[in-house]
Amino acid sequence: MKLWARVWCLDFLTHSVVVITLDFSEAFDTVRHSTLIHKMAFMNIPDDVNSWLVGIFFSGHSHCTRFCGSTCGQLDISASITKGSATGPASYVVNAADLTTVIAGNLMFKYADDMYIVIPAVDADSRSAELDHVERWAQNNNFRLNRAKSPEIIFTNCKRKHAFLHRYRTFAA
Repeated sequence: MKLWARVWCLDFLTHSVVVITLDFSEAFDTVRHSTLIHKMAFMNIPDDVNSWLVGIFFSGHSHCTRFCGSTCGQLDISASITKGSATGPASYVVNAADLTTVIAGNLMFKYADDMYIVIPAVDADSRSAELDHVERWAQNNNFRLNRAKSPEIIFTNCKRKHAFLHRYRTFAA
């Protein structure tokens, strides 16, 4: 709701607003436990709660595969958070908390793995810089930005004389 309220407000004040939805491939499956634990260390979380989270959710898990009667050795799981768990979405938010926009007038909205960049018309030329910044952040955090599934939607104020065309496009690499 906050996202659309800001889009409407910016659209009213400017000629148009660019909204880019960000899609990260397999986002919950690629969160590195070590990165998440490092980011949690800088939060104001009581030590006993932090130890409980790390001990229960982010360490001591392994996986093995059985196929046609053969079983491979167990391997430690060092990435992945459970999307449907009580801690999954919150863990993802903690992991993505350091992702911000490059240009001060641009906005970023996040809810779990749904992220949006909102760019007013005056900064529309910053789209590529914002996406390049997100892509660098994604690589540093073990994510992959799927540009083909990260469309740009331009909202315009049709009552203005100089309204931009409505467009919808993706940023395929």
